[in-house]
Order: sequence, then C-alpha cells, then structure tokens
Amino acid sequence: MSRSALERYLLTLLHESGTPEGTHKGPLVAISRDYGAGAGEIAPLLAARIGVPLYDRAIIDGIIEQIEGDPALMRRLDESAPPGLVSRLLHGYGNIPSTDEYAKALVEVVLAIARHGGVILGRGVHLIASIPDMYRVYLRASPATCIARLAQRENLDHHAAERQWRRIEVDRRTYLKHHFGRTRDEFDDFDLIVNTDRMDAFERIVDVIVAGLHAHRPDHTQQ
Repeated sequence: MSRSALERYLLTLLHESGTPEGTHKGPLVAISRDYGAGAGEIAPLLAARIGVPLYDRAIIDGIIEQIEGDPALMRRLDESAPPGLVSRLLHGYGNIPSTDEYAKALVEVVLAIARHGGVILGRGVHLIASIPDMYRVYLRASPATCIARLAQRENLDHHAAERQWRRIEVDRRTYLKHHFGRTRDEFDDFDLIVNTDRMDAFERIVDVIVAGLHAHRPDHTQQ
C-alpha cells in the first residue's frame, strides 16, 4: 500500500468509533531501533509476514499534521475516547506535559491503528503506556556495525557515515526526551531486544520477532 493510500486508510480508522464486526484484528508491534540496526529492512518484512500494514515516521507524522490542522476532527477524537483514556496513556510514565499536542495526536493515531493491527516504526510509540497487547521490540547494534551498514547502504566513506549516524541518533534521543522524558536505554520498556550485530540475514531476525510475538499473543500463532 502506498504512503498516500495508508494515510487515507488511517484517516478512515480515525473517523471510526471501533473495529467493525467481522473485521480481523491483527497484532500491534512497536519497533524502536538504533540507526543502522536494520529496522528499515526488517520492519516491512515483519509486516508482510504477520499480515498488517507498516506505519513509518513519514506516515505517522503526515497523519498527525492533518489531525492538528483539523480542530473538528481533534474534538471528535477527544469526545469518542473513553473518559480519561488519552490522559492515562499520555501520563503512564508521568513525564508528558498535557499541553503536548503532538503526543496527544500520536496517542489518537496509535489507538486507531491498534483497532486493526500494524507495525509502527519509531516515534516512541513503545512508550505509550497501557496500549492493550502492544508488542514492543528494540532492534539494536553496536555503533561500529551501524556505521559500517550505513556506509555501505548510502555509499559513504567511514567519516561521513559516522557523522550522519551521530546526528540521527542525537535527533532521535532528543525526540524521545522531549515528548516522553525517557531514553531507549531503559530496557524494561521492551518485550524483546534483538542485537543485530551478527545477524545480517534479516528474515531470520523476523523469525525471532515472530516467535516472541507468538509467546506474547498466543492467538496469533497461526499467522
């Protein structure tokens, strides 16, 4: 599904009040990652394997921009959520200011995705507390591995790849700290952590994630 098609689909979900009767609810997986750990390749493989859409940063932020630009939709979303739900999800860690409109919109988007299932890549979604059945995965790798992969993928020399890696890592950590008051280094926030240093066969990493998902949600063992 193209980005524009996924955005239209997400907007449809945001206008629904629940999962239509007879609609299959797929698993919900939130992937956090080090830059260069392979998540960009692993996430689409995982989504295809378990039969759900993949939502990356561009799609999530594109939808949030549309929500923030549509006060009527934002009011409807606030009114349709169970009383206090968004507030409880936002303040699960006690660090998200109530004035953070981006975080509020992010919660609304994730609640909509959760009704049907999906793989969500990044955006600190794993830190939204109490989303039922969310499976939280952290894909990590050593700086040396991440930089080497980045250099090969982007055809960069080592120093250019290292500069790019450091810049992106700082940006991601700043985002998490600003919106959630946390870092990726708090490992209790995850259900599964996979070190991809010596695992270049990304299909095998998907096998590991799916095995963990089956243990986390036994009803999806037949996916």
